[in-house]
Amino acid sequence: NYSFLDKNDYLIDIDINLKVFYTYFIVIIKSFQKKPMEHELHESTNSTNRYKIQAQLEMAYHAVIFLTGQASGFLILSFCILLLPSIVNGEKGKDVQLSIEMVFVKGGCYQMGDTFGDSESNEDSMHKGRHYKRSSEKPVHEVCVDDFYMGKYEVTVGEFREFVNVTGYITEGEVGDGCSVYGGREWKKDAGKEWKEDKGKDWRNPGFYQNDNHPVCCVSWNDAAAYIEWLSGKTGKSYRLPTEAEWEYAARSGGKAEKWAGTNNESELSDYAWYSKNSESKTHPVGQKKPNGLGLYDMTGNLWEWCSDWYDENYYSNSPKYNPKGVDNSGFRVLRGGTWYNAPRRLRTSVRADRNHDKRSNSSGFRLAAPVK
Repeated sequence: NYSFLDKNDYLIDIDINLKVFYTYFIVIIKSFQKKPMEHELHESTNSTNRYKIQAQLEMAYHAVIFLTGQASGFLILSFCILLLPSIVNGEKGKDVQLSIEMVFVKGGCYQMGDTFGDSESNEDSMHKGRHYKRSSEKPVHEVCVDDFYMGKYEVTVGEFREFVNVTGYITEGEVGDGCSVYGGREWKKDAGKEWKEDKGKDWRNPGFYQNDNHPVCCVSWNDAAAYIEWLSGKTGKSYRLPTEAEWEYAARSGGKAEKWAGTNNESELSDYAWYSKNSESKTHPVGQKKPNGLGLYDMTGNLWEWCSDWYDENYYSNSPKYNPKGVDNSGFRVLRGGTWYNAPRRLRTSVRADRNHDKRSNSSGFRLAAPVK
């Protein structure tokens, strides 16, 4: 026999078998944790959705009555319903999908740009709208950034999926011409180019297998901004993309002279990064390699990462010293860090790339940043 007070302080007695209670409690809760139902609860101000919820509650009630053969089924269901706000919405407990891990980065000053002289070769190239211009890594100049938080990992497929499930958001690739996919030298040999636009590819199907722990790709800068706006509203925190200066400072373990995030030794690069040598032409789950000195994972390789700045190849010649944020507008956004198909020279922490803000590929994703209040 069990007694408890309801929300109006009424004493309720229940006389049921604990095993029966537990079994059907789990059955009911799982029915409410299905994604379509979760979306309806978030949008429950809509009358149509309220009717759907009512219908599911009635179905659950009759199912429990049928299975238990006693009126205690109603009490089981009622008890479950009282817990729905915390179980479904995660308002009274930890919401696993939204538990973004952030790392505190102590601000400071550093020499931003190619401090190793690797850009002297001036090897420039362009891949499907993404530009690499080594001269843009010069001149080396002093930059100071304030304290900030940086995402421990790249935003994952599972985290982005939560956003889509709740809001119904449709990415630019899904309403446009899909996603740019990389085929490498074999494609170039057969078709004369390494990239192609594929309308059948998007963040759910980027051209290789991904699970919820992989970094999300095939998302534009605009898609990343939409996710961040939703997440900030959901959590009450001020998430954003990192500035280019913050990104390089964090990648270099707090502004140290690091050619790649975590190391200066190319022979150790496989310990820190997924790239052309070890990626098998695909992304990998976040956090599998060694972190850099700040505890940040995959700052080198796995995926290019969007930054908040508009790109200007000559920006370093007139960049502000304190907290630079890029030019006002250029049509292109900055990408940093290199990706799964890049050679080591493209993975250097000083490499700057750019791409149209509405474009997406299976080689780029994003990471969160946040101010210190």
